[in-house]
Amino acid sequence: KIPYYVKTKEIEKIVEIKGLDLLNDTKDGKILVTAHIGNWEVAGAGVAYFIKNLNSLAYRIKNKKLNRLITEIRENSGIKIIFHDQPLKDFVKALKNGKTIAFLVDQNALAHRGIFVDFFNLKASTVTFPAKLALKYKKEVFFSYNYYDKKTNKIIVNIEKLYFKPTGNYEEDLKNLVQTYTKKIEEAVRKHPDQYFWVHKRWKTRPEGQPENIY
Repeated sequence: KIPYYVKTKEIEKIVEIKGLDLLNDTKDGKILVTAHIGNWEVAGAGVAYFIKNLNSLAYRIKNKKLNRLITEIRENSGIKIIFHDQPLKDFVKALKNGKTIAFLVDQNALAHRGIFVDFFNLKASTVTFPAKLALKYKKEVFFSYNYYDKKTNKIIVNIEKLYFKPTGNYEEDLKNLVQTYTKKIEEAVRKHPDQYFWVHKRWKTRPEGQPENIY
């Protein structure tokens, strides 16, 4: 079923988006990185409601019935889901068709999926896939985060362009881009620490030579 807040257009009253115009240009695909802060599900639905071309990477939930339910809710909100185990060509096709692909990039990455960058003065293994897509296919990268504003009783979504100039050294560029969006997440969390998903073990994967379990 279509979520109530989308079906009734109530989402227009509960979500306020700043910087939406940055994503409205559908001539070229875009990378949108975000984090588990505020109400990311409703915020995502809000962005999808207004720009009409939002895709998002998602991981499959082991429980098939729950996975199907969550996927239906998200897609009925206007978000086209691309699962992490789908072929690369599906992501490339979306970008070539002018779609914006959203990635939640603040969860611990397994060693083969991430690189270590600074997050709150600790090395955190961070996903590189969106950065690799941006560098290989020369796509602009945008950062978004949301928070609940008690004064207006709205979910405020902020969208901004990440300014990044490649040097030509791929490994260096990759690390710098991943560090850039990780720093943006840290800045957002510092502004709204009470609205961040702290229960996730963000620093679970450790660099070689450090204790394997810091929790």
